[in-house]
Amino acid sequence: WRSCLPSFFLVSAGFGYLISPRTNNSYIALNRILKKGGQVLWAQDSFAAGGRDYPPGTAIVSTSGAPQALVESLAKELYMDVGTTASQPSVKTYKLKQPRVALYKSYVASMDEGWTRWLFEKYEFPFESIYDADVKAGDLHKRFDVLVIPSNSTQAIVDGQKAGTVPPQYVGGITDTGVQNIRKFVEAGGTLVTLRDACFFPLDKLGIPVGDALKGLRPMGRGYSDETTRAQAAKFACPGSLLRMEFNAKHPVAYGMPDEGPGMHYGGTAFDILASTDKQGPVPIVKYPAGNLLMSGFLQGGNYLQNKAAAVAAPVGKGRVVLLGFAVQNRAQPHATFKLLFNALLYGAAQ
Repeated sequence: WRSCLPSFFLVSAGFGYLISPRTNNSYIALNRILKKGGQVLWAQDSFAAGGRDYPPGTAIVSTSGAPQALVESLAKELYMDVGTTASQPSVKTYKLKQPRVALYKSYVASMDEGWTRWLFEKYEFPFESIYDADVKAGDLHKRFDVLVIPSNSTQAIVDGQKAGTVPPQYVGGITDTGVQNIRKFVEAGGTLVTLRDACFFPLDKLGIPVGDALKGLRPMGRGYSDETTRAQAAKFACPGSLLRMEFNAKHPVAYGMPDEGPGMHYGGTAFDILASTDKQGPVPIVKYPAGNLLMSGFLQGGNYLQNKAAAVAAPVGKGRVVLLGFAVQNRAQPHATFKLLFNALLYGAAQ
């Protein structure tokens, strides 16, 4: 009779349940389990259990904190194929906890912030919106594990709105005080996640050994003030296209990703990994491979992207900066790359 039951039915798990990172709904399940105090391990490597192979990033959920009825209901509601294991898999793991997430909201409006906020709500990541005053107040590491800055320019983040253009309470940005507080947050062990244009903020202000591979090539790029310069610089253009990318699925930020797949490049950038005196320097998470990159849309100057990094993790003190230079969650549409952002949040609180 058991063969007539739907695929989400679970036999007795023994040690725990196994949830693949390859489906976005798995993050809803993990957030609900963690919220209820469940014990979740995050596999750092691939492993086998119950005659099946599981990829890096598989969540190993202990039965002691997650009743079978809960996991079965999640599998049914979220259409997940949940595996089981009689004993703890022989694999290195992180211990997951619910990340304390801050989402920076500038008074220089960013549509990217709204879409990111909606995505966090949809996938049930607890978060708190913070503003310039919160950043300038400091002690961010006492309240948060992860700080996410949506796409916005360095000038908008640091300097904000000009006096006389908005009511006084909305004038200015995080200022140099806020910059130093973000540095302290990361150095104390926090994770800073920047999206698209916001990636220039840690390049400009935190001095990480990562360079802008498209500097001087964009048609309307940063710092171009006259039409002549703009015309001379029009060597690269990609106004919202799907490009071929390579993912390092063994890195926690890329858990659940294929070795190669599409990514949305929309006003983003690419990175050069620079020489560093640190023993552990920046690590590319996503790269643009050699050859033809365009999968759909328009691309001019694709050769400037080839063999460059599209996403990078850079250590700073006890913490890290995660640069997501392409549109991993653009308008909450490219479902295939949502997990890069979700993983960055979980990684920020993993032990």
